[in-house]
Amino acid sequence: MRRAPVIHVVLITVLLGSVLIATAVGSVSIPIPSIVAVLLGKAIGVVPVNWLPDQTAYEAIVWYLRLPRVILAALVGGALALAGAVLQGLFRNPMADPGIIGISSGGALGAVIAVMSGLAASALWSLPVLAFVGAAGTTWTIYILSTQAGRTPLATLLLSGLAVSAFATALTSLLLTLAQDIFAFREVLFWLLGGLDGRGWSHVGLASWPILVGGMFLLLFADELNIVAATGEAGASGVGVEMQQTKRRVLMLTALISAPWRAVFCLPASTTAYSDGGCVNHVRSYDVGSREPVQQRTDVVGWDQSDREDR
Repeated sequence: MRRAPVIHVVLITVLLGSVLIATAVGSVSIPIPSIVAVLLGKAIGVVPVNWLPDQTAYEAIVWYLRLPRVILAALVGGALALAGAVLQGLFRNPMADPGIIGISSGGALGAVIAVMSGLAASALWSLPVLAFVGAAGTTWTIYILSTQAGRTPLATLLLSGLAVSAFATALTSLLLTLAQDIFAFREVLFWLLGGLDGRGWSHVGLASWPILVGGMFLLLFADELNIVAATGEAGASGVGVEMQQTKRRVLMLTALISAPWRAVFCLPASTTAYSDGGCVNHVRSYDVGSREPVQQRTDVVGWDQSDREDR
């Protein structure tokens, strides 16, 4: 565990470096010093003249086009990895992630309803709100279906998640099949393909607060999840962990941090979104071990640059 602070510093440094490189690379290559100059100009109003030969063009590309997308990709990658670490600790299953247990499918259903109904066009906030309602609704449905006589076995919870996920996916397909508005259908289809096209600072603001707030609250349950992962449900109950309460809170908070990426960075199930949520946790465990609080912090900064929009 003495290596953990060093790993944190290294990962944060790599993350910041990746953000700079991702912002620099594109159809128009921008030198790293010019990116730093733009950031300094926005932060403190001081722009080194020698670092920024074309201030207007570089500022437009860096500040208004690339940087919001890169930051959004970093937030989404961190949220996916954190959700994967939390659910794998809760279920003691290396395959658990928001996609497998139905949270992501519910979020996608809510977001599709927002687009098909026209709410997303009239109110930007409706997309993440309905995505969270869909994710929370499927999460609560899974919990109700799995609870019998006041107990919610984790194996039953996982199997219920698979069933509800398939049902939510079927409803999404039904909405697309019954769509009368061809333009709304094309918009949803394009959105379901995934990507960061057209994303800006407003989308960063919409995605950041639920991810950051939900992530901070999830960190408060790190010790309980560590006990569950180490001893199992019966062992955790034996040492005073309120398993029913922990399950409810963890599942709802996971829905909170999983909904924004479905709303602003939708990806189909076959892409890297699910693999990030399920695999980053295991890649990281080789470096920092399996202790849950350390896992969660390193998973958040261990985002995969493949989440970035390919420009």
